[in-house]
Order: sequence, then structure tokens, then C-alpha cells
Amino acid sequence: MLALLSASALVSPAAMTAASAACGPVPGVPNSYVCDSGILTGNLNMPSGNNTLLFPEGSTGTIEGNVTSGPGADSIIIYSGTITGAVNQGDGIDVFIMYGGSIGSLNQSEALDEFYMYGGRIVGNFSSGDYGEQHGGQIGSVSLLAANNVYIMTDGIIDGTLSAGFGHDTITISGGSIGNRISLSNGNDIINLSGGSVANGILMGNQDDVLNWSGGTVGGSITLGPDNDTARLTGLTDANMPNLSSLTGDVGDDSLILNNVTLSRASIFSQFETVVVTNSSTLGFDGTLVLGDAGTQTGTMTIDAGSTLVGSESTVGGITSFTAGALATINNSGTIDLTRNGSGSSDVFTIAGNYVGNGASLLLQTVLGNDTSPSDKLVISNGAATGSTAITVQNVGGAGGLTTGNGILVVEAINGGTTATGAFGLSGSVSAGAYDYALFRGGVTTDSVENWYLRSSIVTPPPPVAPTDPVVPTPEPAPPPPPAPGVVNPPVPVASVTMPPPTPGASVAAPVLVVPPAPPPTPDNPAPEAPAPHYEPIPLYRVEAPTYAAIPPAAYELALATLGTFHERRGSSDFLASGHAPVAWSRVFGQSTDASWSGGASPSLNGDLFGIQAGLDLMGWEWQNGQRSQLGLFGGYAKLDGDLKGFAMGWNNLDVGTLDIDATSLGLTFTHFTPQGWYVDAVAMYSWFGGEVNSRRDIGIDIDGGGVMLSLEGGHRFSLNENWALLPNAQLIWQDLSIDSASDRISTIAFPDNNGFTGRLGLRLEGDRLWSGAHIRPNLELNLWHSFEDRAEVRMDADRIFTDLSGTSLEIGAGFAADLNEKTSLFGKVDYTFDVDGSDRDSFGGNLGLSFKW
Repeated sequence: MLALLSASALVSPAAMTAASAACGPVPGVPNSYVCDSGILTGNLNMPSGNNTLLFPEGSTGTIEGNVTSGPGADSIIIYSGTITGAVNQGDGIDVFIMYGGSIGSLNQSEALDEFYMYGGRIVGNFSSGDYGEQHGGQIGSVSLLAANNVYIMTDGIIDGTLSAGFGHDTITISGGSIGNRISLSNGNDIINLSGGSVANGILMGNQDDVLNWSGGTVGGSITLGPDNDTARLTGLTDANMPNLSSLTGDVGDDSLILNNVTLSRASIFSQFETVVVTNSSTLGFDGTLVLGDAGTQTGTMTIDAGSTLVGSESTVGGITSFTAGALATINNSGTIDLTRNGSGSSDVFTIAGNYVGNGASLLLQTVLGNDTSPSDKLVISNGAATGSTAITVQNVGGAGGLTTGNGILVVEAINGGTTATGAFGLSGSVSAGAYDYALFRGGVTTDSVENWYLRSSIVTPPPPVAPTDPVVPTPEPAPPPPPAPGVVNPPVPVASVTMPPPTPGASVAAPVLVVPPAPPPTPDNPAPEAPAPHYEPIPLYRVEAPTYAAIPPAAYELALATLGTFHERRGSSDFLASGHAPVAWSRVFGQSTDASWSGGASPSLNGDLFGIQAGLDLMGWEWQNGQRSQLGLFGGYAKLDGDLKGFAMGWNNLDVGTLDIDATSLGLTFTHFTPQGWYVDAVAMYSWFGGEVNSRRDIGIDIDGGGVMLSLEGGHRFSLNENWALLPNAQLIWQDLSIDSASDRISTIAFPDNNGFTGRLGLRLEGDRLWSGAHIRPNLELNLWHSFEDRAEVRMDADRIFTDLSGTSLEIGAGFAADLNEKTSLFGKVDYTFDVDGSDRDSFGGNLGLSFKW
């Protein structure tokens, strides 16, 4: 601009007035020309010296021909007007400024020239400039001189190509549009692209070039050219490259830096030896990214902790080297995400080379089921996977299932690829249906040693097979000496695996199958081959499986305690058979229970039960033969809470959760007595269940449901003497239990209706003593309980967990009944129950009640 000001100063206002309505030299001002109106036909040749040509604002002047200046420091300023031909500035240090108007073309020739354009039109080519700024206007094409050129474009249009010759050029584009491409020759060139558009790509020449691209759009292709180039892309998205077909580093040691970008087409990048994905970048893989070129053969990609590589649109993508067999290197501190392809689970991301996880993440979609279930997977080809990468599994519709073989493949090593122990792990629990899935290195087949699988079981090899004696064929009676019998190697046993029990709750390590060396070639007359080994899987139930499996037996325990026996609810039958009615009664009862049940999840409960109950005889009948009947109603509330254990995560008796269940009950009773000492007690009771269960990892469901109990009890009193009597009795109970379905955050939990019978055989020894005017009746009880119920079922999605409810237990109790007067009786009992057969049980209970009649 200093050149511009000095040139403009040559044109005084007086001179401008003198040149009014003229197009030619300014009278009295040497080397100064003004064209404000009129037409100059032919060429304008300005002689040697520092010439100035001015087309002032509002000019209508026209030069119908070329404008040529000499080797001096020339200045041409155009606000308006027209030059139909070419403008040729000489070899001096020239300045060209254009605000409007039109010229045919511009050639600034040699030396350090300056060009400024704010508007107007250069129909043809602008050539040989050294320093140029375009802030508007339109140019046919730009060809900068073979020197260290600078071109800055903030607005305007270049119809064709922006090119520069040999030298260290700097092109800065922040706006405007280029209709063809940017083409730079050899030199250490720099392109800064922060806006605008380039329709047909960028071509850079030899030497060390830099492309800084932070905005604007580019179509076609970008080639950085030979030698050691750098492309730095910052803040870009797919919208910045809608029609870009490729960005190539070309031969040399080239670097691609992706800084805070969100791009979905990794396959457009090629022939870079170093690729850095940084600052929360996301790079989608629509195909394969090729590292290196024919000379370097391969390269290295580094992903920082905030950045992500994404498998896109279910295509098979990944990273490989330019030369087959050369190993790429991937240093991943970020994330490889294969979950963004809808609900698909077939994405494959292949790394042909070495993979190093530096606290990295791998996100996969998997149908969590049995061994045949599909999953996204990471493939390591030829190279080695080391370091540490946490795998996060997203279940896509899997209902769970037992794996019995290798499991679900999630990391595969092929073509001699290897994986280090500890290279992969799970980021958190993986559960579906009734199962937890653990990550194992290696499977049960010999070709799976380097792979990684999700399994819902622990697969243990069978015990070693004892070797058989060699089979020695009988020699033929041939001429002596007979041939030596063939030596036969015995079958090689499969080594067993001993798994020491870790602390419950610890992660499950994968069993390692020790494969013995292959035997020598089998000679003639081989021994029969050993049968293929059979592997018995140990299921990895999630901790919620035994937690939920405990609900049906716990509900049954609660209802059974609420129902009780006739004597637990009413005390002594003598008090009721004395001819008075009606009777009101109430009781409190409790138990401390440690019970377990066999089955798939083997749940057990250690808890406390407490309940209250009250009833009223509504009416009674007394028959002429001395028999008596009573019809009654009762209601009650009971609660059972405790800690749960069970078989989960491959461990028996593992702490799995807590249970809190309550029952509100309403029942009808009918009791009949005979003078001969017989009694019959029938009860119909309905219970409403509520509460909740929660696993130790705070996953659980609410309990809602109901149950019906029908009981028929009877016995006969045999007097031993005036103070003691023996009362054998029996009871048969039928129960139907219905628990509502529920859902936790992993699966749907269903409880098919369960019903069955429970029987009791009892023997009661009663005494009768009169003490201070009150009848005191001590008693001893012996009850044999047996549950005829087959099993209860819990369904966790498609997985079914059965629990065996059958079992036999023995109850020993002692109690009393004290008739305080003719209308009031106090009764109580303590008991101990233990298992005899079937389900384990160990419980202490107590009961205290009061009867009152009027």
C-alpha cells in the first residue's frame, strides 16, 4: 500500500480536473495517465519511469487495446471503466489495484509486484504476480510467478485455476470460490484454507509442503506431492468435503493430523506414514485406510484419549499397509466404536499389523445368546495385540443363553496374529437373560488360543484319559526271522485344568487348555483313536438369577407361616370345645430361618420372619350328639427379609442379594369337634404379596402377586391318664402361587404359576395341671413336614431357572396353654426345624397368642 499511496500522490486534483473527459496523459504531470471518460482507441504505451494510470470512481472511459508500462515502479488503479486488451506491467516493482471495471488480462512480469482486488473483472489470466490479495471481483485464472509468492483470498471468484511456479509459495483462502483447482509447483509450499471453496482439488509439487485446512470446501482430489508433507485438518466435517475423492500424501514421509474433526470416510486418506487422530476427533471407516507408500511400505496411526474410530454402515473396514505383509502400527488411547451401525452385529474392523491399547476402549454390538450368536469383532491380522483395551458390549436383542464351546467371538487373530494376556478386558458387567458373560482368551479348540470370546460358562476339560497299552500285532508264521511288531504310541491324554477357587466376586479367569505335543506319525496297525474330549460347561448365572429364584420359595414360606397349624393359631382345643362361643383370638409369630433349595441357581435364604394375626369365630353350632362346629374369619400380616446366596458367576454359595417380602392375608376357618376327641380344621386363605429383591449390584425387581392356600387338618385325642393326653394329627395343604412378571434393566422376569401339596404328620403330647385356679396345659410336639411340590420356575427372557421345592423336615416344639379364666386363654410355643431330606433347612420359631370368648 505504500507504493499505491506514492503513486496516487502523483495525480493532483488540479491534474484530475485538467484531464476531465479525457483518456490519456495528465497534462503537466509526467508519467501520469487518467481515463475518466471517452474512448482511447488502440494501445496505451507508458514509457520508462514510474508511471501511474488511474481510472477514477465513476469513470466511463475505455481503452480499446493493451496497456503496457516500462521497467519502472508502475501503479495502475481502476475504480471503473474498461481496458479491452491486456495490461502488461513491466519488470519493475509494480502495483495493481482494482475496485471495479474490467480488463482483458494482467501480467505483472518480473520483480516483486503487488496486486489488490476488491471488485471488478479480469476476464482472462492474471499472471506473474508475487504478492496478491483478492477481496472481491472475478478473475479468469491466476498464475503466480516462479518465486516465493503470496496470495490471499477472502472473497471473490477465480473461474479457473490458481497456480504458482517454483518457489516457496503461501496461499491463504478464507472466502470466495475457485472454479477449478489450486496447483503449486516444486517448493516448500503452504496452503491455509479456512473458508471459501475449491471445486476440483489441490495439487502440490515436490519438497516439503503443508496443507492447513480448517474451513471451506474442496472437491476433486488433494495430492501433496513427493517428499515430506503435512496435512493438518482442524474442525472439519463431511460438509467440508462433499465431493472430495481422495487426500493423498504421495511418496515420502508424510503426516496427516486430524484435529477435532468429525469425518466418516477414512478410505479417502492414503499414503501417509503418520496419522494422528486427536482432540475429540471422530473418524468413520467406510472402507480401509492404507498407511505408507511404495517406498515406506507402512505407517503408524495414533488415536488420543478423546478421539474415536467408527465402523460405519456395516462395511468391513480397517487399517492396512501399502505393501502386503508390512505391519502397520496402531497406538490407541481412544475408542474403536463398532456400535453406530443401527442394531447390526456384523461389523468387522481389521488391523493388518500391531495394535497397542493404551487404556483404550472397544465398543461392540453383540447378540448375547449361545455360541452361534453374531457379534461385531476386532481382527488382528499378522501382527500382535498388546497393551490394555476395555471392551464394552451392547446387547442387541440377545435373550441370553448357555455357551458350551468357544463362545461368542469378539477379537480374532488371523494370519499368524497374536494377542497378549491382558490385552483385552470387559469395561463392566455383560448380562442377558439369566447369564453373565465373561471375556476369555482362547477357547476349547486348538485354533482359538489367540482369540477372545464372550462365554456364559466356564468350560473345563475332562479328566485325563488313562493311556492304553500299545497294540502289538501277532507275527505271521513267515520265514525267520519274523518282522518286528510295529510300535504303537498310546493315545495322548488331554491335560486337565485345575481351577483354584478365588474369592467370591473376583473376576473369572479363563481356563487354559494345555495341549500336549503332537505324537509321532502313526505306524501300521494303529490303536483306535481316543474319542473327542467332552467339555462340561459351568454356567455363569448372573447374581440376579438366584436372587429371583428365591422369590417363589420365600413366598411359600411366608404363606405357610401365616397359615400355621390349628394349635398355633388357636392354642388348646380344650378351651374351644368347652361350649362357649364366639371366640376372638390373636397371635404374633416369628422365625429365624436358614434355608436353601436345590436347582439351577441353588438359592438360599438367611432371614427373619415376623407376623401378626387376629381372628373371630362368626358363628357356632352345637349338635344334640355333643358335636360342635365353628365358622371363623381371620386376617394377618407377615414380613420376611434376609440375605440371599446362590450359585452365580460360576461359584456356589455366593452372596447375591437381599429379599424383602410381605404378605397380607385373609382367611376363613371351619372347625368341628366331637365328644370322642376328634377335631377337623379346614382353612381357606388368600395372600397378597408385595416387596422387593435386589442383587448386590443393585439390580432388582418389585414383588407383586397372590397365592391361595387350602388346608385340611384333623386329629384325635387319646387320654393317657387324667393329666396327660396324646394327640396324633395330620394336615394336608394345597397352595397355588402367582407372582407377577417384572423387568430389570437386563431382561424380563416371569414366574409361571406354581402349585403343589405339603403334608404334615404330627404327634402332640398335652398335659393339664391346675395351678392357682388356672388350667396350665404344657405340650410337646413332633411334626414331620414334607413338600410334594416338584419345582418352581423363573424365566429370565428365554432362560429358565428351576428350583426344587420338595423336601422333608422335622419340627420339634414345646409350648403351653394357660386358661387364665373361663373366658381367657394365653398360649405359646417355641420350635426348632431341621431338614431330613431334600432342601436344607434350619430354623427357630416362636408363637404367642391370646383367645377370648364371651
